[in-house]
Amino acid sequence: MTKQIAIAASKGGTGKTTTTWNLGFGLSLAGARVLMVDCDPQDNLRFIAGLEETSNTLAAGIDGREISPASVRESLWLLPSGGRRLMQSLGAADGLKSITNPLRQVLKSRVDGESFDFVLFDCPPEFGKVTSAAVSVSDFLLIPCVSTWLGLRSIEQMIEFVDTHTRDARIDSERTGIVLTFYTTRRGGPEAVRQEAKKLFKSRVLKTLVRERTELDYSQEAHKSVFEYSPSSDGAADYSSLVKEVIKKLE
Repeated sequence: MTKQIAIAASKGGTGKTTTTWNLGFGLSLAGARVLMVDCDPQDNLRFIAGLEETSNTLAAGIDGREISPASVRESLWLLPSGGRRLMQSLGAADGLKSITNPLRQVLKSRVDGESFDFVLFDCPPEFGKVTSAAVSVSDFLLIPCVSTWLGLRSIEQMIEFVDTHTRDARIDSERTGIVLTFYTTRRGGPEAVRQEAKKLFKSRVLKTLVRERTELDYSQEAHKSVFEYSPSSDGAADYSSLVKEVIKKLE
């Protein structure tokens, strides 16, 4: 059965797209068939993947057209957002169902006659229509939180939404994970933030820490995952750990 994961944060700069990109690769390396859906008008996943502009986008799906995701690597596919066209499509959408229905169609799609094991929704850095829609069709909400005090405060609204809308979504407290990103031991602040996060959100805080490492930026510039760019690096180790932890959460 396909598992859907919404990767979302209510502010930018948390490593959300980096997490979607490398989590998707890590899951495919573990033997899964993975589809990444870019729900962000910035269209950064397409840029990182090095794909040309295409008519097969989430925006086209919301507009009612048939869509087909692009192959990125073996066992890994991407449906780009459509950039500014997605903003227009969302603005013209008549209610949340007009967005959730195309997302559900994406979940039913097959490539080479087979369905996907995982679908990852890379959501925009705000809690608007498309993020709400992605969360409502997902089994798990993964929230990247930058390891600062302001970063910690920014996720409280999203956690509150999950706690008050469990009837609207299939996600409850046990199906929510917070992963701390940009973590460093060079300063005392990030560790203090981690301890406070554990007090506030308890088991929702994942054990994995994504450390602040240059290979995560350089790999994207090279249109590669961190596993391809620097397989023995800290970044690859951290995202490998995240893959294992997410799989365990979804068992």
